[in-house]
Amino acid sequence: MIKLIAMVVLAAGLTGCVQAVPEDAQEAERGVPLLSTPLLPGSLGHALSLSQIVTAEFNGEQRSLRVEVDITADRMVMVGLSLIGAPLFTLELDSQGLRASTLEGAALPFDPRHILSDFQLAHWPREQIARELSRHGNRLLPGTDAAGREIYGPQRQLLVKIDYPPAGGDGDLIIQHFDRPYQLQIHTIESEAGQG
Repeated sequence: MIKLIAMVVLAAGLTGCVQAVPEDAQEAERGVPLLSTPLLPGSLGHALSLSQIVTAEFNGEQRSLRVEVDITADRMVMVGLSLIGAPLFTLELDSQGLRASTLEGAALPFDPRHILSDFQLAHWPREQIARELSRHGNRLLPGTDAAGREIYGPQRQLLVKIDYPPAGGDGDLIIQHFDRPYQLQIHTIESEAGQG
C-alpha cells in the first residue's frame, strides 16, 4: 500500500510534465512496438505490483534502471527511476489511453510504448497476446521450453524471444528483440499479485 501511495504521489508530481506519446519524425526511426495498441490493464485478469531492475543492451551499450509497476483493473502505472532513485519517467495507462511524463518534460531516449509493449508481451495471458499479434500477421509460439514465448513475423522471421526464470527459482526474465536488435534482462526484486 505504501508503494502504491508513493507511486501515485510521484505520478501526480510529474503530471505537469505530461508528454503525448511521440508521433514525430523520430517515430519512424524508432519503429512501432509489436503491441501498437496497448492492452487495457483489466485484461491482465488480476492486480499486480512489481519492483524490477531492467538492464537494456543496445548498440553495444548497457543501461540499467529501476521500474516500479502497479496494475489494477482500471489503471496501470509504470515509474522508471535511476538506480539512485531519481525519477526518469511515468507511464499511465487506463481507458483514456496512454500518457507518458518525464521530470521537467525532458525528452526520453526511447519511445515509452516499447517498454509497455515488452512488459505486456511477457506478462499478459498468452491467448490475448496471440490474438493481438495475429491482427498484424505475427504469430506467438511456445519457446524452446514450454514456459517461453517466441514471436514470428509475417515472413516467419523470429522477431522476439522471451525466456522466463525457472518456476520458483532464481533467475531473470530475458526479452530479446531481433527486429531492432536489443535485449532486456529483467530482475524482479519484489512481486505481489492480487485479485482482479
